[in-house]
Amino acid sequence: KVQKKIGLKVNIIEWVAPTSVRFKLKGISENLEGSGYFQAEKITSERTNVTGCLSISAGGMMAPMINSVLKSVVPKTTIEFTESVANRLMKEQAVSK
Repeated sequence: KVQKKIGLKVNIIEWVAPTSVRFKLKGISENLEGSGYFQAEKITSERTNVTGCLSISAGGMMAPMINSVLKSVVPKTTIEFTESVANRLMKEQAVSK
């Protein structure tokens, strides 16, 4: 299993507090671009459903190979990323109470 940590610059293009955020991504040291969003839906006063979407692709000479790898990696990464953001939001909400 080969893993590589990458840095991405996140540019928020729309923020509709507290329910949604849309963003664009750009690789800091890699030729990568993408976009995504998070959508929060209140289920009850104690439960919120968070949906995340992430699309990312590579450019340049290595793009065909990298993009084929990204097809299998991005879905799992999107789930982990969405869960991470949701957990962070829950911690910040608990602190602000």
